[in-house]
This record gives sequence, structure tokens and C-alpha cells, in this order.
Amino acid sequence: MSRLETYRRKLRRNYKFLVTNLTTSHILDELYQECAIEFDDKERIEREITTADKARKCVDILLCNPAPGAYETFLRVLRGTPQEYIANQLDETEDEIDGGKSNSSVEYRAEYCQRLSIVGMVDHAIVAGTYIRQEVFYNDRPTYKHESKPYFLHHPSDHWLIGGEVGHLAGYLYTDSLAYRPEHIDTSWYAADRLQANMTVTSTDVEKVASQTKQSLTQDIANLTAKKSAFQEIISGSEKKDELAKREAEKLKQFVTNRQETVMTAMKQYTNTLISDIDNTYQNDKKMFQCAKEKACVTLAAIDSACADLTEIVTHGKHDEMIKTNDKSQGLITELLNNDVEHLANETRTVLTGQACTEDVVKQMFGKLYKIRLIDEFQVELAEDEFLFQVGVTPGGDIVIGIGKKSEPKKKRVVIFTNKGLRKSAFNVDCLSGFVTLKDGNIAVTQALRNKLTVYTLDGATVSSFRCSKPQHIAVNSKGDFIITSPDVIYTYNQNGTLTQTISDKTNGEHKSAKYVTTNTSDDIVVSDPNDHCIRVYNSGGHPQYTYGTKGDKEGQLNNPNGVASAVNGDIVIADGRNHRVHLVSSDGTFNCFLLTKDSIYRPKDVAVTPEGDIVIAEDKGKVKIYNYL
Repeated sequence: MSRLETYRRKLRRNYKFLVTNLTTSHILDELYQECAIEFDDKERIEREITTADKARKCVDILLCNPAPGAYETFLRVLRGTPQEYIANQLDETEDEIDGGKSNSSVEYRAEYCQRLSIVGMVDHAIVAGTYIRQEVFYNDRPTYKHESKPYFLHHPSDHWLIGGEVGHLAGYLYTDSLAYRPEHIDTSWYAADRLQANMTVTSTDVEKVASQTKQSLTQDIANLTAKKSAFQEIISGSEKKDELAKREAEKLKQFVTNRQETVMTAMKQYTNTLISDIDNTYQNDKKMFQCAKEKACVTLAAIDSACADLTEIVTHGKHDEMIKTNDKSQGLITELLNNDVEHLANETRTVLTGQACTEDVVKQMFGKLYKIRLIDEFQVELAEDEFLFQVGVTPGGDIVIGIGKKSEPKKKRVVIFTNKGLRKSAFNVDCLSGFVTLKDGNIAVTQALRNKLTVYTLDGATVSSFRCSKPQHIAVNSKGDFIITSPDVIYTYNQNGTLTQTISDKTNGEHKSAKYVTTNTSDDIVVSDPNDHCIRVYNSGGHPQYTYGTKGDKEGQLNNPNGVASAVNGDIVIADGRNHRVHLVSSDGTFNCFLLTKDSIYRPKDVAVTPEGDIVIAEDKGKVKIYNYL
């Protein structure tokens, strides 16, 4: 018998003593700090009303706790309180050896009955009914599962037990018995509180069950035969539909081709118009240049003539002639000197007055273009008060969805789909706040109320975990380090759970919504803050690089941004939730374009990028869309 089974048996044998004497208020905080119980376990115990109920809940949790060292921690904490006598009582409890056990029972497994009936229940009628033998054996004894409920009958150590999971030492009913077959049990059954349960376990008539099963199978055959005609109609109609689809596809391709020719024709016409506009602008400017030149030539000739006349009179003229000529020439000299040379010069400096406007139009038409094409979409089935809050993509291309519930905020789940929307697996994660897919195919999950990060397989099996402070959303960099947002700080932990970096990231306004986060190929950290309606970018060392966005609905503005992702070329893709659009921003924070707007997307909640570079967008109401991005 393992040490863990021994400890649990001691707890069970002292169950009534513990419920009567244990005071949990002296030990709960330390048990949580020492990781002997989880935070939600502590809350469940504290919610109980009476001291006895609190003690009972604490012992039940310890009985179900598989954490190594939990029992030793419980004893050590007790010895540091006035309840040391309880620890001594547990230590003094004799560990009875499981006598009479024989491994030879394995040879007779074929003789075990296939079905059991449990009857005679009153206070615990929920576990009554028919139990069916399973392929799994535990402790060299068979295991049985209720035909419609999640209850198992198994033999964990020295007793038979009905509980919710094979191998657990705590359940609803148990009896101390070493019988190898449950129908041979001749001892009394008890509930967890040691109240005796009036019940019997008997084998079921196999022939009767077989007869009923035969009738059921016969009916199944009849139902399947009836379905055949419907499938035959589908097969016969598929060829006709295929031919119709082929004709429709050819029709659509011709439409696209014609559309392309129409666009190209319009583009050519507009190009000719632009060229004609440039030519007309040049001709107008040329006329202006010619006019300015002619004016300058006339004025220059007048100046040359005046200078020649004045030079002659100054050189050879008599005094009275010089005075007379001066009086006559002053008007002409004044006119020539006051000529607006600067205005004339400005006219000659003007070049292609319409070019600035023309360049803007050309840039708008022929500038950088982004093409985005919907290649697939599917609807995630949600309950009435459920919502989708995150999307991710595994290295294998599967799509991971995070689903929350408004009426029960702590209850969240992770669902994995193929890229065609076929559901593959799912598992629940209490207090889930964010997740990120890892290179090894696992999923790292943050749990806010538990202050914890846990790594799961895609089937929901726990791989590892460590504690962290007030985690929200999570990303991973090229080194495999975890980047975790919180209300005021961005934390970086290595894979072993060691804190390696903190970055101050305070929201200016009231903090109401969790911040999303991603990293790019340079390991820059991109934080989407729906509270400040912006994204903030830090380099790998934690130094601020830039902020993109203010509240609004124009270019470069955001309204309650949510998920953010890094495209394969370094561009940043932002889910602009309340504006119903998706931004594409260059790696330096420059607005490029809106990839999608409200005519094709509604309340985008999160974005992700596939290994092929496609963009996956998840809407609040469960629609998932996959776009090819060029």
C-alpha cells in the first residue's frame, strides 16, 4: 500500500474525531500558503456555517487531494497550534495490514459478473441503479460504472467505494471489505459521516439483459434501414448538385474576369485623364512663362534705351540741355525703377501648379494596397449567456477558443477545433483569464483569482504550474518566456516560473477590462489596453517604443480594442471591438489600412495568425473567420 493511501486511510478512520475536534480557522491560511489546498478549496471551507461543517469540508478536501506532501503539511500546521493533540491522534492510529490478499484473483477475471444492481437506498438513492463492468481493474478488483450517471464502484485499498472517480479514496458510500467480487460483499455500507446505508449489491440476470439488448439492437437495425433511402437520395443528388456548382463556378469566374477588364478599362481611362491634366497644367504654365518673358524683354529694352540717351547727354550735352532732359526723363526713370520685378520673378518660379494635387490622387490610386480574402468560417455553439473572448492557433493549425459565461464568471472552458470548425476536444478551467499556444503543442493558461499559470495538454491534462501575481492575458516570446499582463505591471517569467522582468504599464483611466498582449519576431511586447483605447509597444528590455491610437473612429483611432497579433511580416493586427473593424499597423506604429470594417465583421474580440500567415478573427457572438492576407 502506498504512503498516500495509508495517510488517507488514517484520515478516514478518524473522520468523526476530526469533524468533532478540528477548528479550521487556526490552520486555513497556512495550508493555502503551503500549497496543501487551493484558493477555491479555502473559499469552500470558509463558506460553511458551523465549525463541524467547516471541519468536515476540510477533511473531505484532504481525502481527495492528490498533491504530494499535503498530509505532512496538514500535520505540521496542526503541531504549530493548540490542536497538536489531533496530529498525535493521527500518528497513533494503527495502519492495519491488508491481510488475505491474493494476486491469483487476476486469473478469474472472466468470472466477474457483467452487471450489478444496487437497491434499498433511502438517504443516498442517487447512487442506486445498474452498474456495468469496465475494462479497467483497480487493486486486482473489477470496476463498475453507473449506466447513466458519473458514479463508479471500485476497490481503492481495503474497502469498496462508490464515488466520482476510480482510484480516489473519498466518495459517497463505502464498506470495509476485502471481497474480490462486489456481489460477495457481506459487510454494512456507510456514508462519509459514518451513517449506515441500507443497501444490497446483487448481480443482474445476464440472459434477461441480453434479450433486452437483442430487442434494442433489432430496433436499431430497423431504424438504420429506414435511413438508407435518405442517404441514397443524397448520393444520387450529389452528382446533379456537383454539375450545378461547376456551372455556377464557371459563371462566377467569368464575372470576375469581366469585372477585372472593366476595372482595367476604367483605370486606363483615368490614367489618360491624369496625363491630359498634367499636359494642360504645363501648357498653362508655359503661357505664363512666355508672358513674363515678353514683359521682361519690353522693360529691358526701355531701360537700355533710357540708359543710352542719358549717357549721351551726360557725356556731350550742354548744361541747359542736361537740365531740360532730366526734367523730361524723371517720369520714365521713376516708372522703370518702380517696375515690380519680384512679382515677375515669382511668376517665372512657378512650376506645374496642378502637380501637388495630381500626385495625391495618383498616390491614393496606385499606392500600397493590401488584399484580404475570406477562406473559411464557422460558428462556435454558445449557450444563451456564453461569449467568446479569445482565439489562438496551435503549431499544427488547430484553432483554440476561450469561452466565458456571464452568469457564472468563474466558469470558463477551452475548446479545440480543426481549421474547418470540427470540434476535437474541450476542458474546463476555473477562473480562466487568458491562454497562449506553445511550440510543443500544449496550452499555457492564466487563472486570475487563483494567481496561477498552468500548462495543459490539448486534452486538458496538467503538465506543470506555478504561481504569479494577478494574471490577465498571456503571450510567449522566442525564448519560451511567458509575458503576462496585470492591471499595472507586465511580468516576464521563464519556463520554470522564475520572475525575470517587470514593466510598469499603468492605465491612465479606470481599469475595467483586461489587457491583451502579443510579441513579434523581435520580441517586442505589444499590449492592447481597452481602457485607454490604445496599444503600447515595449522592446524586449521593457523600454517604451511608441503608443498607437486614441479614442475615436477615424484612421489611427480605436474604441475598446481587444486582441492583438503580429503578422508574419512584422505588421500589427488589432481587433477594434466597438468600431467593428480590424486595423493593420506597421511595426513602427504607422497606420496602414483597415483590413476589415463593419460591413464584414461584428465586434471582433480577438485575432491570431496561423503558421501559414492567415489571420483568424473571433467575434463576440461565436463566429470565427479565417482570412488570407497578402
